[in-house]
Amino acid sequence: MMRTKKQRGNGNPYRGAYVWPEDTVSFSLPAGCTHADEVREIARQLHLEVASLPEELSRTKFSHGKAVFQSGYIRLMEIAANYEGWEFETNGKELRTVKHGSNLSPFDEFVGSLMLGAKRTPKGHLARGEYERITAEIDRRDFKPADHLERRDRELLRKWNRAHSRDAIQTFSEALRHKRLTVPTDDGRQNLLPRNALLVRLRRTLDKYREAHIPN
Repeated sequence: MMRTKKQRGNGNPYRGAYVWPEDTVSFSLPAGCTHADEVREIARQLHLEVASLPEELSRTKFSHGKAVFQSGYIRLMEIAANYEGWEFETNGKELRTVKHGSNLSPFDEFVGSLMLGAKRTPKGHLARGEYERITAEIDRRDFKPADHLERRDRELLRKWNRAHSRDAIQTFSEALRHKRLTVPTDDGRQNLLPRNALLVRLRRTLDKYREAHIPN
């Protein structure tokens, strides 16, 4: 199935179904081309960046070449039908291959997709401003750091929030701006590093998203 972020309107009996624009692509590829070559050319004509392609796509070769003149999205669905267990997905900017049947939590699913699509430096680090953009997107979905950080960190954050109601950290954007807090506990005091805790959690969502969605 080819999925885009444009969903059908309310009342659609096919819950979770997606629609796609009928964008026509036209090209001919030489003998020896593969499904991977097809996908890259379709993505180029649809102005999409290819984020992931499984190796299987390069193993199917066409000895007489390949000519295509049809909706690029329909053709991608046809290609995906040849491979069990995965599909193509686009957010309008990138084209990626994902596995069927994700069991991720809504938080891991949403944040993992944001992390995967984030802009990166040549060394692979997130580009300047990307963490701020991602945390703002998370806050718009009303996810709370006290509910979604790693267990130790969220327990310390809840204690901090109870003891400092006027300075409570309620959003991911706020957590990103705080480097160190000293939290009173039954055993004395413990340090909480909100920014570091947040970055660790975001990177974990990326790992989980890749494991769930991107074929090896």
